Amino acid sequence: MSRVCCGKPEFSVMVGGDITGYDYKEISLQVETATKLNFVHVIKKKDDG
Repeated sequence: MSRVCCGKPEFSVMVGGDITGYDYKEISLQVETATKLNFVHVIKKKDDG
């Protein structure tokens, strides 16, 4: 299944900071608690840039 939001800046939100030790479920819960925005999914990936 292809998602139209993945990798497109107009449909994405990037969060930076030390998230070492947190898994996807914990990050998703924090995002849902902190904002009223409706997210389709949360992806945790390391950017070497």
